Amino acid sequence: MRPFFDSLFSEFSRVIKENGKVYIFCDWRTYAFYYPILLKYINVRNMLVWDKISGPGSSYAFIHELILFAEKGTPCMKGSNIFRFPGFSGGAKKTNGEMVHPTQKPVEVIEKLITDSTKEGDLVLDCFMGSGTTAVAAKKLNRNFIGYEIQEKYIEIAKRRLMQVDLELTFKA
Repeated sequence: MRPFFDSLFSEFSRVIKENGKVYIFCDWRTYAFYYPILLKYINVRNMLVWDKISGPGSSYAFIHELILFAEKGTPCMKGSNIFRFPGFSGGAKKTNGEMVHPTQKPVEVIEKLITDSTKEGDLVLDCFMGSGTTAVAAKKLNRNFIGYEIQEKYIEIAKRRLMQVDLELTFKA
């Protein structure tokens, strides 16, 4: 597993532009694994905490997710490293529809990260796009997007979600 992430993070370092940002979602079990590998290639600046407000669990609920934040170049991010948005078990279904992927994030979480670290017209890369949440957020925020997904079922879901965003944006104009 480690050689895969060494290779992946090395490629991130190669393709990321100066002052580009990287976000790696993880939890308490994987943070210590990812951190030293990512640090070899890109400056890890902080650990962000997404407070999901509520969540599943019988031995202390899983109500937060950790996000490794790294950037190439001069540090320039400001603000708190803790933010609150409902997860799917805590209310995201109301604004995001049904959860269609096991690690799906609410669009609002990804919109926050994209807004914090890019401007309109910038390029956003998601190497593991799943159901397309990052693509949806990028499109809504007028960013360009490149995404990769190997499972056909999720590619089809992402296409449908992006078509829905196109319809919503058309009717707003």
